Amino acid sequence: MELSGNGALAGHKNQIGSDLTQIGPPLEITLNQSDINPNTNSSNFKFYLSYAAILILCILSIILSYSDQEINASAFIFGVIILSASLALSTIAFILELKYGSDLLDKWLLINWIYLVSGITIILSDPNTFTVIMQENDCKGYLPSLSAIIVLAIAAQEKMKNKASFIIISSILAFISLFLNMMGNQSTNLTIFQFFCLLIVLGYLILALKEQKNSKVHYLEVAKESQSFAISESDLRTDGVIHGAKKQADTAIEEIVDAINSSIESLSIIKDSKDLKAKEQAVISMSILKSILARLRRSTNIYYTNIENITKGLDEQDKIYFEQTFISKRGGTIYSLPPRQKSLIKLDSIYGVAELQGVLNQIGREWNFNTFFVNDCSGGRPLQTCGYYAIVKYGLKDIFNISEKTLTTFLEVIESRYSNQNPYHNSCHAADVMCSYIYIVFNTFIIEEINSLELLAGIITSIGHDVGHPAKSNRFLIQTMDDLAIQFNDISVLEMHHASIIFKILKENASEIIKSIDPDRWSLVRKMIIEMILSTDLAKHFEIVSHFKAKYLAINEVQDMNDPDFRLDLFKMTIKVADVGHAAKKRDLHAKWCALVIQEFFEQGDVEKSLGIPVSMYCDREVTEIAKTQIGFIKNIVGPLYQTFYMFRPSVSIKEKILVQLEENEVFWMSHNFPNRRQTSIEAPQDENMEEYERLFKSIQHSRRGSLPEQKYLS
Repeated sequence: MELSGNGALAGHKNQIGSDLTQIGPPLEITLNQSDINPNTNSSNFKFYLSYAAILILCILSIILSYSDQEINASAFIFGVIILSASLALSTIAFILELKYGSDLLDKWLLINWIYLVSGITIILSDPNTFTVIMQENDCKGYLPSLSAIIVLAIAAQEKMKNKASFIIISSILAFISLFLNMMGNQSTNLTIFQFFCLLIVLGYLILALKEQKNSKVHYLEVAKESQSFAISESDLRTDGVIHGAKKQADTAIEEIVDAINSSIESLSIIKDSKDLKAKEQAVISMSILKSILARLRRSTNIYYTNIENITKGLDEQDKIYFEQTFISKRGGTIYSLPPRQKSLIKLDSIYGVAELQGVLNQIGREWNFNTFFVNDCSGGRPLQTCGYYAIVKYGLKDIFNISEKTLTTFLEVIESRYSNQNPYHNSCHAADVMCSYIYIVFNTFIIEEINSLELLAGIITSIGHDVGHPAKSNRFLIQTMDDLAIQFNDISVLEMHHASIIFKILKENASEIIKSIDPDRWSLVRKMIIEMILSTDLAKHFEIVSHFKAKYLAINEVQDMNDPDFRLDLFKMTIKVADVGHAAKKRDLHAKWCALVIQEFFEQGDVEKSLGIPVSMYCDREVTEIAKTQIGFIKNIVGPLYQTFYMFRPSVSIKEKILVQLEENEVFWMSHNFPNRRQTSIEAPQDENMEEYERLFKSIQHSRRGSLPEQKYLS
């Protein structure tokens, strides 16, 4: 892990997911009539079939009345002709719509004319109204035109989009029918009753049409937002709602998951509903799903971090620190891992320094393992002592046939490549991370799944993840054009450097370890170690955590533990949790680790001042508020990381030993008045070592080292 990041908010986007861009051209969302109104071929056929059925029934009624001699020949001929003409008109309209689409009918207002003409035709075909028009009294047939208009209106409402046109035409038909029936032979009471029935039905249909229009307006708004979802990345990252799903998210993948969940909710309505609203919800969901596909095809990195959302509510100093430290220009690649192999062999034998036997036995059992004590008792060899003990205790030395000489040489060389001049990034930190890593493995579900090869890779990663660290951040190395930055092209410079050193040592001093593993599996182990080390680059922090949350927490599915991609993601999260483990250690250990990392920050800031380059955030001892740095680190970085890890598979040990202590440490920093920290209203927890902590942080804040080992930067 580095002190600070490369300081770039913009820059090259990650190449992860580039294969998605090769699928094909992006999908654009085209808003046409068939999208807005789900009444396409099947629903259109239903509309015209209803109309044809009504007209045919009217024709049959007239034929039956004529055959029973209830109407005369002139009424029969007149009724059949006008009804047949209306039936022909609706048939022509149906054929035109099938051939040219509904836009043509809308342009010519054919649906309006069909409704009006058919309604008038039915009214005039009613023998009761025919007698009024022709002034003939020998027509006794009955065709309830008012009732027929009710059925006609129900069918028309499904098709007509203009509420005003529907109201006007329906009103015209209702009053014409009322007037003619009142003038005819039909009972006045029956006529009035049918008229009010028609008014009630029309009122209901008008309200339904209004709701339908509002639903279409809502659809247009959603579809418009969905279209910008597929086109504009910046539009995605503004406050708002896409069909009930919050648009504000840290990464594109989280936005996509929100949109998918929204689509699922909409589609679920269709299961038990057949109404128009349910159909339109389905169309909305389809639109969102199309935009998701377009978003995937357009994006070169769906895990790109939205720094504006993450830093919302932070002050300017914290924002700058986040930009410098936690924003990545590039990302990593996921590799496959071998399947589960031989079970772990736990040995009870005690190895290492004799007087440390009781202490070392706590590795894997005690979260608050004190590597400072091991460092003091082993003569400054905490990595060798703890590393040797762990590798032998868990049977890895025997499983992989590692000789005594090879193991001790490997650990000795690894430790020698850590500088004891570094306040924080030294072999004591490496040993501490290894102990934290092993504790997490053996106190969570991981112990039930991990194999010996993965455990060996994890231990090697832990003890070597910061080997060769110069006590300077990636940002510093890049700004000063350090040889390492040039060698690794400004990409995860330190992490690349650490991984390279590990494999050089393995090749030159411990080739026996490599030879003990068959080439194919060794290649996978090498990739695993590299990926785990690269994941400790804080510039990739939000991408990795967001990726894990979106992939494994947002979707409620049982995870396949044999999935190699998942196993690698899990081990990357585990090494990240272990790397920042000091934030959740008991207070005396936590305070000491914090003092060391702050000291390293300040020493880098001193060099930056000497070089005349901008001082990295929280590296200026003159203005940095120590407590504030730790509050922000716990609240915004460590806390969300640990919660994500815990929520995947809750563990009592993680909750009681780690999460509770992490919260207590945050309260500790918020409640005490260390240098440049204003007293808060939070009640301070009692601590008998408080005076010692205050002296420790005051000495760091105001003292400088007599000589700096960074002369190559000053020359």
